[in-house]
Amino acid sequence: MNTGIPVLQVPRRWLPVIAPLIVSGLCAHSGWATEHPYVESMYKEGIKRNLFVLLTIRDPMTHSYQRIAVLGGPVVGAIAMDHEITGQPISLERAEAMALQKWPRPLLRASSRAYGNVATAIYSRAILHRMRAEMRPFDRRALIQQLAAERSKHHNLYAYPAPSSYRQAVAHVLLERGILVGEDDRSGRIYLVSRSIKGYRSEERGVRATN
Repeated sequence: MNTGIPVLQVPRRWLPVIAPLIVSGLCAHSGWATEHPYVESMYKEGIKRNLFVLLTIRDPMTHSYQRIAVLGGPVVGAIAMDHEITGQPISLERAEAMALQKWPRPLLRASSRAYGNVATAIYSRAILHRMRAEMRPFDRRALIQQLAAERSKHHNLYAYPAPSSYRQAVAHVLLERGILVGEDDRSGRIYLVSRSIKGYRSEERGVRATN
């Protein structure tokens, strides 16, 4: 049926470029995904302080790419491990510097052995979509209050007996929402990072965070 409305026909070769822009636009219109975008200072703090970071990782077996949330320490370790394998060992300080240089498009192409250093953070798109849906009704302040609470819905999303990958997926959504978080070494609990850094402010009035 001809409605008289002109239809824009996009060449198929342009779809990989245009599709992400359309999705970003829809997210921006919805409001929740772009409240506080994931910024450079959040990534660099994560690498330096072993907090959660967002980066794209390449599976050395399938050659597929996936964007994941992972602690900065394993990323630095994977880079150092790759250089050791090639017979050109570097210090962790040098590996950290190389990780920091990966912004604005953090990408890790690791060997099979180094990939295992971060593979524990891999989770399916279905899990990520579920966590996004669970957390979508909450604005940024409400998310921060949930993190600060001893018990909350969002802590329950990844609590035992849920797989550890759920923790990474929750962290992924928080980073997308502009909230910098880390993982407690002993309890595995996700915590809010309060340190003010350029381009990012996590403190909210009445909410206590961890330095």
